[in-house]
Amino acid sequence: FEWLVDLSLNPDFDEYTAERKIARYALATLFYSTEGEGWEQNTNWLSTADECDWFTTRQQSSCLNGELVALELDNNNVQGELPIEISLLTSLTSLSLRNPANSRTLIQGSLPSSLGALSALTALTISGNKFAGGIPLDIGKLSRLETLDLSSNELSSDIPFTFKALSKLTFLSLRQNRLTGGVPSDLLRSATRLVQLHLDGNSFTSVPRELRALNKLHVLNLANNELGFVPTGLFELTNLKSLDMSENSFGGTIPTQIGLMHGLTKLSLAS
Repeated sequence: FEWLVDLSLNPDFDEYTAERKIARYALATLFYSTEGEGWEQNTNWLSTADECDWFTTRQQSSCLNGELVALELDNNNVQGELPIEISLLTSLTSLSLRNPANSRTLIQGSLPSSLGALSALTALTISGNKFAGGIPLDIGKLSRLETLDLSSNELSSDIPFTFKALSKLTFLSLRQNRLTGGVPSDLLRSATRLVQLHLDGNSFTSVPRELRALNKLHVLNLANNELGFVPTGLFELTNLKSLDMSENSFGGTIPTQIGLMHGLTKLSLAS
């Protein structure tokens, strides 16, 4: 806050709109909480430049009509913790803080439930970090999400029942976490626009028959879980092109119905 009100650093502070003051405060909090001085690039951050000109890994402009709509800092050595003040950036439609899988510097701690306040988000990507604990129920409030990628973290417990509200999802990845239980049937009933679903590398024990509702699904990855039987709705996914169910606990023989899934171009059932 001291950076924001320091007139030597923000000489036009008194002329900022309330919305701009809040945005710059939230961004400054993010910078300090994630050790911005150590980022790969931080050009213009905490400068007098318009926040639309602060460094981002996004190819297009981060702003629309002068309003910040995208905050993307992928593979930029972002670490520390994600502050709850991120929720003040309510105009965001895209938030991406992806780190490479082999990175030694990661964002850790728990996912702030305040993310649920970012109601305009259509894409949320925070893969390749070290977020732990359960997925906040409030993520289910992000009803405009089309892309949700929480992969390669240390998230645990069940998929929240509130995910049933995420009916606009086309891409969902929860792979490589520590999630348990069954995949919620309400999620599968509502997320019928899904094209890609990645749940591999967890400890899921069941996938309900409601899987058959995902008739637009092209990619399904259930590998490296604890599934004891092949999901009954699987064979109704006529648009499926890639299926990986390797490294599970299936018993008996391979169901013959798989041979009737003529659209498959990739299939893995290895144990």
